[in-house]
Amino acid sequence: MTINLLWTGGLDSTFRLVELAHEDVEIRPFYIVDTTRGSIRQEMNAMAKILYLLRQKTFVKAVVRDIEFIHDTDIRPDKQITDAHSFFVAYNNLGSQYDYLARFARQNNLKLEIGLEGNQLSKVTSVLNNFGSLSVASYTHPASSPDHPLTYFYVDALKSHNNTAVLFRDLIFPAHLFSLQKVDEAKILKDWGCMDIMKATWFCHRPILGYPCGHCNPCKDALNEGMSWRVPMTGRLLYSAKRLLSRIYGRIRNIRAGK
Repeated sequence: MTINLLWTGGLDSTFRLVELAHEDVEIRPFYIVDTTRGSIRQEMNAMAKILYLLRQKTFVKAVVRDIEFIHDTDIRPDKQITDAHSFFVAYNNLGSQYDYLARFARQNNLKLEIGLEGNQLSKVTSVLNNFGSLSVASYTHPASSPDHPLTYFYVDALKSHNNTAVLFRDLIFPAHLFSLQKVDEAKILKDWGCMDIMKATWFCHRPILGYPCGHCNPCKDALNEGMSWRVPMTGRLLYSAKRLLSRIYGRIRNIRAGK
């Protein structure tokens, strides 16, 4: 049994990789090279280190294949998917990656797993909650508890908005992750003896001198979700300085507006 996993070197997708490594499956990891991201080098370095560390673990039952790197510019256009994605860009500025991920999965006849925790601040979670209906399935049998490692959520096209059905037709989400937060994932990884893997994950979109910047959205999430230790002191100072400046500018605008 082969599981097609989108892997970025971040915590959610790495947690899922390690979770699946406990199972008797074949894991086929994909990384989409998005040329607009400033963190490609850090993500690739993180994945290479994590893959090496994982293959040393005695609990591993899975066959973990080498990463397949796909350039976003090599994914063909698909007007139907891009139009569906544009609907959600207008709704909450859903990330551009969901357009090319959906096109990639359809063009390669894949069901592509995307590590998504059930964080209500997540834009894609908001889309799925408001425009979709999720059903649970299993790689091993038709129905299973969401707590089972081999279960996943998929969009029920008959019960979902048409644009949701189009965009998420070939994208699936590990059911277990929906009940977890990042601090939970970190604790479980520690229990599995994988803190070295946890510390090797990468999250920042705009690194400064090779270190997390402290002010991009993933850095802010880390600082606000009990994972501030992942952001170095320089990043935390930058984050605090940016918040302070925002408050100062906001006060100046209010004064000028006579408020």
